[in-house]
Amino acid sequence: RSMRAAMFWRLAHDGEAHRDCLRGALELCGIMSPAQAWVDDVFESMTRYTTLDLGEFLRFTEAYEQRQDCEYAKAFQRFDADRSGTVDATELSALLASLGITPMDHVVNEILEEVDSDGSGKLDLQEFGRVMALLGAREGFARNEFDRLMASFRIFDADGSGSLDVTELIGVLGYLHYSISRESALTLAEEIDVDGSGTLSGREFMHFMRKVREFEICRVKATLRRLEDDGSGGSKETSLFGLLRGLGYFPDRKAVVEAAEDAGMELPTEDLQLRVKFRVNIVKTALSDKIGVTVNKADLDTSDRLRVTRVDTGLVQEWNEDHPDKQLRPGDAILEVNGTCDGAHSLLDTIGRDRALDMLVMRGEGEPSAPALALSLGEAWRFLEVYRSREGLTRAQAADLQAVFRMFATEGTDSGSIRTIDAGRALRWLGYQSPAQVEELLIAEVDIHGSGRLGLAEFQKLVRKCHERDLGEFHRILLGLGLWREDASVLISREEHEAAMRACGIPEKEAKEASKPRGTDLFGLVNDLLRHRAAVRGSYRSHSGFGPREVQELRNVFETYLADRGGEIKHAELRVLCEDLFPEVATSMKNRPELLALLSKAEVGEEGKVEFRDFLRLMREFVEIRKKERRTKESRAVLLCGFSAAQVREFREVFIAADVEERDVLSFKKVRQLINRITPLGDKRVDELTRVWLQVVSMGSGDKRNAAFGGGSCDDADFADFLLLMKHLLDTNFAGIKDWT
Repeated sequence: RSMRAAMFWRLAHDGEAHRDCLRGALELCGIMSPAQAWVDDVFESMTRYTTLDLGEFLRFTEAYEQRQDCEYAKAFQRFDADRSGTVDATELSALLASLGITPMDHVVNEILEEVDSDGSGKLDLQEFGRVMALLGAREGFARNEFDRLMASFRIFDADGSGSLDVTELIGVLGYLHYSISRESALTLAEEIDVDGSGTLSGREFMHFMRKVREFEICRVKATLRRLEDDGSGGSKETSLFGLLRGLGYFPDRKAVVEAAEDAGMELPTEDLQLRVKFRVNIVKTALSDKIGVTVNKADLDTSDRLRVTRVDTGLVQEWNEDHPDKQLRPGDAILEVNGTCDGAHSLLDTIGRDRALDMLVMRGEGEPSAPALALSLGEAWRFLEVYRSREGLTRAQAADLQAVFRMFATEGTDSGSIRTIDAGRALRWLGYQSPAQVEELLIAEVDIHGSGRLGLAEFQKLVRKCHERDLGEFHRILLGLGLWREDASVLISREEHEAAMRACGIPEKEAKEASKPRGTDLFGLVNDLLRHRAAVRGSYRSHSGFGPREVQELRNVFETYLADRGGEIKHAELRVLCEDLFPEVATSMKNRPELLALLSKAEVGEEGKVEFRDFLRLMREFVEIRKKERRTKESRAVLLCGFSAAQVREFREVFIAADVEERDVLSFKKVRQLINRITPLGDKRVDELTRVWLQVVSMGSGDKRNAAFGGGSCDDADFADFLLLMKHLLDTNFAGIKDWT
């Protein structure tokens, strides 16, 4: 009663709760799917007015539960056809559906295991009551789902207030890899936040997550219907792939298959198997630039082996447009050459490369095996939960991340976690290159409590957020080019494809080679961009985390030193080279022990000569020393300013937005423009800002030398300088800035 009384006061206005709020109030009290008709009947039996006071509200909730129990008993009796006092457990889903409650199959099965303690396969009325109580208490989630969601709630409830604000709610959804938009999430939160406090309690949070799940289920149903209607669903594997695309993900095909396996789904290795076996011969004639394919029946004891794929809608259209005299029929198959293509989408990629590939359509002897059953809603949701929990990674990718995590974890005191500063190093080792402030922001999004350490699961989330940042970059560029369309299946021409890849930083020659002669859709274009970005990361990884431009700059330095020293650099000369490149690091007494340790461990080739790859590794260590010093400087600035973690995050977001060149520093001009957008600046104010700027920036100028390798000009402000500057401006209320912020 106390919880319900508290709920009443959250709903009440002038001590009264309106009838329009009652159904939502019952849900927040833990009552599963209250029926509006029952709400109306109970309310009208109590009063002829439109509101209830506290006493009436409490009596209303009790009366509703009595009505609900009565209706549940009636429904139970309808399914108890033989009047045995029990119903078959197999009929539970249908019984629940008759009451307007449709939990997932895996939830029903789990609760049955809990309730049907004797394993009889039958439920009596009391056990049915326990089923309803468990569904209500867990908001229709399975036990492990409920526990995972509540664990996330506790993680984001950093202040222990027992509630989350809207910003924290959005953080939870991102943390859990949900693809729901911010606008949709805010709309759902407003439905739950009945008193407009801007916060949700643990109970309200679970109710919110149920609303999120219902919202996503509607999207899943719509996507599955579309896949079925346009015939692009095909097998379960193709349907799962299409489902993720329809929900806004850009999945890796192997990650889809492996997530399905982990979800307990059986995917056939071939979408459509024919009883006839084939051997393929590839022939290129001098009279044509096309590759001809001939297929003969043979045993599969040769090296040329095939897999057969069902023709999806895209391939049917592609083939029929080019072969009006030989139209495809449902059930026809396209043969993959030598098994080198992975599914129909990859086959399309092959077709669209340098020359056309004539595909021989075979109508096999005998009927094809029965196609896989359509993807059910329960399977789709269970798959989604597993896919999200794996962060969209393949097993190989997860193993690679785990190996990198362990490599950096050994440097800390706890092998089960890594320091956040080492998490940044691990990202760069993996080839993920982000401006320092963007990296700090991403780390803060997974290090919720600011502990300074990440576990393996948090590190995987961090890598996923880096991947999402790549997607966000592509989204902005393609949107600007008019290529990010609502209908992702619209064909993107070869010229548009090439222009998009160049706009995303891909060299012209590579962009031309990667473009498809027949064009592609949005997903094909984005996947091409992701593949290129993965190749770039591989290059970073093989060059100690340096990009092509940085490698060339370092090579020029290295070769200059080689020329000056007769074609070789000895190990003993490394110190001089390091002092020239990083004077503020190499000459610092504080860094001297670390410097000597690095030089002593530096690997060399034969006869004590320093190879370029060894030089790169050493330069990476110096860059990491500088990054560590920058973090130390920022920590000191945060303490000096007294800003909270939330305030630092907001200032960091402002800094990142202004740093459009991604240099990790801001010029005076940029900061002046930023302040001017907040509060107008005249000449006098600009002069005053200049004096403050010179005072603040000069304090940290020694940390921003050698811009080529991660520093900035002495005339620029890094984030620590920016914090100190903003602290001064706020404390002095510069130009009335407090009135505008």
